[in-house]
Amino acid sequence: MKSPNSTRLALALVTAFAQTLLTLSSVQAQPAALCPECKATAGLTLQSALMQIQSDYYRAKAKANTFTDGARRTGLTDAALQSYRSGFKLSRDQYEARLLLCSSMNECRYDPVINPANFLKASEIPTHPNPYWPMVPGTTYHYKATSPDGSVETVEVEFTHETRTILGIECIVVRDRVLADGEISEQTTDYYAQDRAGNVWYFGEITAEYVNGEIATLQGTWEAGKDGAKPGYQMKWTLKVGDVYRQELLIGEAEDVGEILGLNESITTAYATFKNCLKTKDTTPNTPAALEHKYYAPGVGFVFQLKPKTGERLELISIEKNP
Repeated sequence: MKSPNSTRLALALVTAFAQTLLTLSSVQAQPAALCPECKATAGLTLQSALMQIQSDYYRAKAKANTFTDGARRTGLTDAALQSYRSGFKLSRDQYEARLLLCSSMNECRYDPVINPANFLKASEIPTHPNPYWPMVPGTTYHYKATSPDGSVETVEVEFTHETRTILGIECIVVRDRVLADGEISEQTTDYYAQDRAGNVWYFGEITAEYVNGEIATLQGTWEAGKDGAKPGYQMKWTLKVGDVYRQELLIGEAEDVGEILGLNESITTAYATFKNCLKTKDTTPNTPAALEHKYYAPGVGFVFQLKPKTGERLELISIEKNP
């Protein structure tokens, strides 16, 4: 079957784009009652994504048009159209996910008030720890990650003695390394702080993915106060089943959300059996299909993670303390 010509492709593309912008309010998954400000943010984010997709499509077509080989031009143009269609669907799914979050969090504008006077200094945190996210410098947690295909990775999470000041808050620096066959595949530097009410806040991260020992991307990096990024809860002090909360916010880049599923869960890892655990569901509208169930043991912290859609597991295997 012959590929559509450029005129038909362009017309179909523009028509689909225009129809989407005109029917934002008719998405089937849209909750009945939404705060107008939150809905508007979701709509603006969708428009931005669609315009980027459209721009990428025409840029790819322009590149294809430089080749004299007609078959190659057609192949590249078809690939650009396929990329556009998949991006178009993902953008709509992201929009629906953001609307559902607006409803579940009963949120209008996410703009937390951050006052340095309300936060502990890093040196005070170990003596007033959040039981589900104790931050003790010199402690390293070792985990094993297992995939259904049998591949295994190791993960090291180190609470360092280093600090970094963000928005006037002294944050503890935490380093997270993922190793596959002894070689690093991902490294993240996270920044956490604890307020005087016991809530642990997430203030940013530098995340690097590696290919053959070289940094391939820093996508997902953000810091509160820069480019509109805002901190969120890593772990709340007051826990209630059904609570939904933002863990971070940088529109289109970092939008992780947590939901409390249980407070008296039990889980067994290679390290130990833990009772009275907190169980959460972590999602993000940036990747609507992604879903993680995490378990936190009192006095220990994060001990287990399951991705129910893929079967991937991450479990605590040891804890190393070097004060």
